[in-house]
Amino acid sequence: MFLVKKKNKKGPAKIYYKAVKDHAKKEEKFVELKEWEEKPNQIPWQGVTPDKKHDWIEQGDEEFEGFVKLGDKKNDMKLLYLTHIHRG
Repeated sequence: MFLVKKKNKKGPAKIYYKAVKDHAKKEEKFVELKEWEEKPNQIPWQGVTPDKKHDWIEQGDEEFEGFVKLGDKKNDMKLLYLTHIHRG
């Protein structure tokens, strides 16, 4: 990922990305990078903006919302399965 900030830019940033195929090996990724090195203006960039759940590249799954909540750091009054939340 490359991020570039223009010094005089006002307002929100625009973010673009180019995905590689799922489960590509390191060598395959480097081959693709080498191909685009000669023609960077032809890279098919895709613009990304976060959705209401702050997902940037639509990899979330709606099924997640239906999972049983084990703990909630924000609401300690709610009955949950985990009563003590800590790191480690």
